Amino acid sequence: MTTIVYDHKNKQIACDSRMSKSSGSYSNCYTKMVWNKNILFILTGSTCDMAYFRENYEKYKKVEVDVELDCSGIIIRDGVAYNVFIHEGVFNEDICFCDEFTGSGGKYAVSSLDHGCTAKEAVEYAITRDCFSGGKVHVYDIETAKFI
Repeated sequence: MTTIVYDHKNKQIACDSRMSKSSGSYSNCYTKMVWNKNILFILTGSTCDMAYFRENYEKYKKVEVDVELDCSGIIIRDGVAYNVFIHEGVFNEDICFCDEFTGSGGKYAVSSLDHGCTAKEAVEYAITRDCFSGGKVHVYDIETAKFI
């Protein structure tokens, strides 16, 4: 699966780079932070569904969704973080006004934020506990609009 965590206080988002396939690790070099049309998508779920979601994101905001996709995550648009997902044909997008997480290691990561870890440290810790998270940790600083 994945670990994605949003640190609201420090305006940073971090994620791992492991891709899982069936019940095991497939790659530790998968890029989960992807820019598309000035929006940074950090998604978890089926890789083909994530690509479809990124390409059709603007459409989903305007009409009822005609497919059920296996993906969810956090997007950064105009310097603001949003939690996004599709459930039972309904597109949902909420502003992140507190620490947020998604993916199989997300609970470990957000708990680490509670104990003073940075977003990067939180994902690094989640990787030690969640077999579906791993690889390099990528961090994006929303305020500086840079990867760190």
